[in-house]
Amino acid sequence: MSEVEFQEEARDQSVFRHADYDEASPADLVLDIPKREGGTMTLPLLQLARSNEEREDVQENTLMRVKPVAELCNNAPVRSGGVVTYTGRGVALLRPGYVYVFQGNKLWRELEVRPDGQMSDIDLASSRPSEPDNAPSEKRKSEGEWSADLLIPAFLQGQGVMHSYRIAFSETQWSWRYIFALEDDTLRLNRRSAGIAPAYAAIQPGDSKSLLTFDRGFPAQTIDSVPPLRPRDLGVELMLEQPLDFTPSFEQPEADELCQRLANRLTSLTEEGEEAPNLDISCAAGDDALEGLRDKQGVVCIAVADPLFQVRHSLAQIHQALQYLDALEMSLKGQPLVHSASLIRQAVFDPRPDGSNPLASYRDAVDRDKLNDTLETSEREYAANIINSHVGKLKALMEYGELNTVLADYLEQDGIGVCEAYGVCADLLNSLQKIPDILAGHGIEEENNVLASLNRWIGDSHWLDVWSPIEPTNEAENSPYARLQRLATDQVDIGDDHLDQLHLQSLAMLEKQTQQAKADSQSAEQDVKHVGQVGKLMTDVLGEWSAALLAVVRKLIEDGDVEAVHVPRIMQGVASVSAISDPNLQGIEVMRRGAVDLSRQTIVGVYGEGIKYGLTDLDRANLLQRGKDYLYANLLNRSGDVTGSTSTRQAAEAIEEGIKKVSMDTWVFTVPSGHAEAQKLSLFKVDFAKRVGSIVDGPAVSKSLATLAIFNLGLEIKGLNDAVKTNQDYGLPLSKITGASVDLLAASMKLRIVTAELSGASLTSTSRFYQFSNRLLFDMKGVPVIGPRLLKVGAPTLVRTVGAISFAGGVLAIGISAWDMRLSLSKGDTDAAMGHAIAMVGGSIFLAAPLMAGLLAIPGWGWAVLGISMAVGGSLFADNAKDDDFERLLKNGPLGAHPIDYDPMPSDVDYYGQLLSMLNPVQATAQRYADIEPDPALTHGNPDYAPQPDDYVITLTTPLISQLRHIGECRPGEPARTFSIVVQEVAYSESQVDGPPGIGTIRQETQSHVTNLTRITARQSLPEQNAIRFLVKRELQNSSYASYSHKLSTQTTARIALQAAIASEADTIVYPTPMLESFAPYDPIAHGHAPPKERSFWDPHSNATVPYWFVTEVEA
Repeated sequence: MSEVEFQEEARDQSVFRHADYDEASPADLVLDIPKREGGTMTLPLLQLARSNEEREDVQENTLMRVKPVAELCNNAPVRSGGVVTYTGRGVALLRPGYVYVFQGNKLWRELEVRPDGQMSDIDLASSRPSEPDNAPSEKRKSEGEWSADLLIPAFLQGQGVMHSYRIAFSETQWSWRYIFALEDDTLRLNRRSAGIAPAYAAIQPGDSKSLLTFDRGFPAQTIDSVPPLRPRDLGVELMLEQPLDFTPSFEQPEADELCQRLANRLTSLTEEGEEAPNLDISCAAGDDALEGLRDKQGVVCIAVADPLFQVRHSLAQIHQALQYLDALEMSLKGQPLVHSASLIRQAVFDPRPDGSNPLASYRDAVDRDKLNDTLETSEREYAANIINSHVGKLKALMEYGELNTVLADYLEQDGIGVCEAYGVCADLLNSLQKIPDILAGHGIEEENNVLASLNRWIGDSHWLDVWSPIEPTNEAENSPYARLQRLATDQVDIGDDHLDQLHLQSLAMLEKQTQQAKADSQSAEQDVKHVGQVGKLMTDVLGEWSAALLAVVRKLIEDGDVEAVHVPRIMQGVASVSAISDPNLQGIEVMRRGAVDLSRQTIVGVYGEGIKYGLTDLDRANLLQRGKDYLYANLLNRSGDVTGSTSTRQAAEAIEEGIKKVSMDTWVFTVPSGHAEAQKLSLFKVDFAKRVGSIVDGPAVSKSLATLAIFNLGLEIKGLNDAVKTNQDYGLPLSKITGASVDLLAASMKLRIVTAELSGASLTSTSRFYQFSNRLLFDMKGVPVIGPRLLKVGAPTLVRTVGAISFAGGVLAIGISAWDMRLSLSKGDTDAAMGHAIAMVGGSIFLAAPLMAGLLAIPGWGWAVLGISMAVGGSLFADNAKDDDFERLLKNGPLGAHPIDYDPMPSDVDYYGQLLSMLNPVQATAQRYADIEPDPALTHGNPDYAPQPDDYVITLTTPLISQLRHIGECRPGEPARTFSIVVQEVAYSESQVDGPPGIGTIRQETQSHVTNLTRITARQSLPEQNAIRFLVKRELQNSSYASYSHKLSTQTTARIALQAAIASEADTIVYPTPMLESFAPYDPIAHGHAPPKERSFWDPHSNATVPYWFVTEVEA
């Protein structure tokens, strides 16, 4: 082999290099890369090159200068001829990372990229191992001189070779194991890299050059026409809606950018004396990083995909948008009218899961513009559009395989860099699974069916094998499971070499660990000691990933979307990863619920180790005896935040068989009995509602164990609900399940729309008289046959009298119809007003009938009948079509299409209470004590009283039961008792006397006896049924007496009155709140006492409407 000396000659678009070459002594054609420290590294181009003749067009051995740039998007806006199309490729400088160039299937060049886009080669010839398992773990450092571009062969020996070169960018350095895997798998390599051949087409002269640009969607463009690019700054770019806006002239975001809106919103929430959050992302203008290359000849920019940046940007935008929605809610939570608007939107406008809405007919009663302005719907939709847009991008990356391909850059790492893959994946799963519920809470539809995409993604068997490796049967040292296990047990402190392998997600987790260790003075010493170590970071990241995956699976199970065949494999993978993240959990298994032997195994967090259905014996013995307190049993993490809820005492052992029948095929996490970590779960906190107090603060429970326990509890709750819904015969009727499980949302507002309760308003005060005055009796003079017959038989006076009465009745009917029409129009009730108008016209025709005889060939009596029909029909239509109470509440309220100023005028808080009272009515039922299953939790206020068979068991049901302030001190202007139930018995006597022939039977019913009002002090909570029930001692007995002509019977009812205070963010609301004309501001003196039973001659069973009290009577 011989070396030759090249000479250079500058030409129009190239540099011509030539040398004298003797083919008798052939040599290899190579590319020498100078090193920064001196010397060169050699890149092979052609073996045993032959000489060639100089040509005018292109030389047989040609290398092109290529400037790789990052492709940020492929739908950049392009304006052409006044029209904007979204077909361009948005590009930027490469961010810090590594560029990989493959020659055929073999890695040819590896270059490190600086923040300014400069690149430096790594000497692959000296660092390439013979086998991937023999590769050193140290980072491969760049040695070549920094350069803005790189040379790529276009022709060698006269043959085009550029198509055989491919390029890829990664933000982390690839492991040799990953490189060897790509070199051995052409399909996988092609998915991870892009061809460079388009660069040659872009530099060709001619008219096509103007078409082959990034704006036209082409992946290459000559550098002279590429727009100015500045060095990258992820801190700014991830915050911008369009990273392409980070141009050299950029200094700060526009005012309408999401990040600016969020900053302004959070600043407005800052309390006086608090430090406002610093969200300033302004920076100085930058220079064009391509300036030094633009005057060089033949340089072409090639767009290189950077899908991981797209993932990070989409997740950052989703987080910002979700935070903006939270900030929006926080800024509005102090406005009671906003709560009313939310309630109206949810009840009237938001569809149910099946797509229907039984209250959709009430939409016209609401001023939608006013409703949207109150809720700032445009801001919500703005944030939701950003979320839906980026969810769509992430969905495409998942379904087309690009996400798996790019995350392999980290997943195939031998060191701590693998944390980044699991961190990004956990963030992705966590963010996407909660988006449908969050958007639904704002009345906005999630457009991408993201749960179905997640189901397909995690259900892929290859995905599960990669992300959740199961412990191999052989002891392979370099298996994925073994690598993760080594990292999880590594107690080496994280140093600079480790930090080089970490990126945004891992660094954020590391910072979170450090901050928690500083802030939490109660952390276990062991936890503090391991903060900042490789193993601690690895276990926390794996724990986050397991929790995120289980959250997705649980959501899919709840929605019935996941295929049953996938669940055990996913759970087995989670169990495997959990055991890696927490070695104390060794021995965890995934089993079918129905096959668990509770004598030998523990269902994590549900049954075993001192726990029965999520509660300990201490919980049952000391805490869950129902008195005045409405209790929840909550699972808390070590920070004191509620992460799950357990079932209550009433889910006793008798329920177990029922659950197993329903959920025997359900898979749950189990450990052997006596497991040390599982025993810690018996020391949970049990909280009173509204956090009145807490006890039994146990040892720190690992996050992995808590996650598995929460998942198991979720499956138990679902199984129990399924058992109740399907009414399976397991020996325990529905009435016995008195408090099955407390869902995490049990304390949040629920809407139960009872349409029948919203109708049935009473008739207007004038309706009966209106109908009576239009009866045909008053029109006898106009009736065919009867009128002439009266005249003929000599009754002209009667005819004249009837005519006068008929005229007066007609005038009165017209006047009443006109007045009713005016009242209806004043309330905005156009349907009723139309009916009254028809009745008024009918009355006018009736009066004018004598003058209209013969008109249109219709006799006078015909016009009279027409007038009567219109008057009666219009009146009936008006009564039937008039707005019911709920429609009036909507239409005449502050957000309605026809608001009215009442006297007195309800405040915004009162209006919210009116809506809650209307949408959440109380339903009362009564049973005899003998007709229910005995329950020790159902007690009397007098502990010494033994319930009798005829005693009343009264159940009150309302969706607001969990919002009622069962305990707490009253404040000024509130009821003296925040939750009052009073009961009294009422006896009614019915007397029946049989009279002589011709008189018949005489019946009379009267109120015969009333007991004193009694306040209920002991009640049993039924959270599963949104109800409470209590025991009432019967003092009056039913009786009957019968003789020859006289019968007397006595029937008793229980009269119930309820008043409660509802704690809401708007303010304390007294429930139920009177509405419409019945409203009066709450006065503790006037409205704080239960109303006594009043006698009524006409209707003994009636109960007068009393403001701020729900009153009803029930029979057992």
